[in-house]
This record gives sequence, structure tokens and C-alpha cells, in this order.
Amino acid sequence: MMDQETLYELVIVVLAIFMTALYFYYKKKVCALKLHNIQLEQLSQYDDLTQIFNRRYFLEIVNYHFKIIHQKNTSAVMMIDIDNFKQINDTYGHLLGDDVLKYTVKQINENLREDDIFARYGGDEFIVFFPFISRKDIHMIATRIQSKLEEHKIYDFSVTLSMGICLFSTFTPLLNVIEYADNALYLAKSKGRNRIEFY
Repeated sequence: MMDQETLYELVIVVLAIFMTALYFYYKKKVCALKLHNIQLEQLSQYDDLTQIFNRRYFLEIVNYHFKIIHQKNTSAVMMIDIDNFKQINDTYGHLLGDDVLKYTVKQINENLREDDIFARYGGDEFIVFFPFISRKDIHMIATRIQSKLEEHKIYDFSVTLSMGICLFSTFTPLLNVIEYADNALYLAKSKGRNRIEFY
């Protein structure tokens, strides 16, 4: 028969084992919850296919920039559309269409500045916010992107882009700037595509 002291020690050991197991169980649960929250945050900020910002997060972050920057220099918004993307999808299928989207994003990303904010706006349309940039510099970036895409073919065809740019140096609501850039994009497409137009 166990004496009281031995029983007490046994209870302490069992409790210690239980508490340790409970600690590791909750630690695992907390880690899983944190990972889940990170994944949810990424889903709310990034486009799943291209891994760049999505439209909602772009609007959120650029609106914040609009509130904190005091315009002393020109900034810009560029709308970008992949020319004839529907035809590419219809002819070659959606898997190749996805490859074209990812390839195009890679080429654009490699030619942007560190502070530029790049997002998928929807479908085959993209948007970039360029803080503090001149007309000459943004035109140079846009031309370089077009040249890179023309140089490197994907699946035996070249991808071309139409681009619409709105420059602004005084406070203008973001949605207005996007609308103006979209109007310039429409002009680029109506003039034959593979063009850069300014609002």
C-alpha cells in the first residue's frame, strides 16, 4: 500500500505530464491558428494566380498613400491590359492563358521601381501606382516593359500590352485618377492596341 507522500509525488508527476501535454497541444493550436490567419491575410491581399496585390488591397493601400503624401512632385496611375487575351484563352485554353498572365506579371514586375505598387485589377487588367514620377520616366518604364515582352516570346507568340496613364500633381480622388487612366487605356486599345496613351 502506497504511503501519503508517495501518492502525493505521483499526483504531482501525473499533473506535470498532463500540464506539459496541454501546453504543447495549445501551442500547436495557436501556431495553426496563426498560420491560418496569415493565409487568410494573404488571400485578402494577394491575387491567388499571379501573387501580386489584388484590387481591393491596392485600393486600400494606395488610398492610404494618397492621404499621407503631400504632392510636391507628379505621381501617376497606369492601367495595363493584355491585348487580345480573350482570343488567347479561346484558342489555346485557360491553362496557357494563366501562364500568359503569370509571364506578363513577371515581365512588368522586373521593370518597376521598388516603391511602385502593382496589382491585378481584374481578368487580364493590371494597375500600377507610381509615386513621384515624371512623364518622361513613366513613359520610359512603359516602353521598356513593352520591349521586354516583344523580345521574349511565350509559346511561339509575343504578348503585347495597351497602357493608359494618368499623371497628377495636385490632390485628385483615387477613383477619378483610375477612371482617367482607364480612359487613356481605352484610347490605346481603340487606336490599334500595343500602345501607350496619356490622359
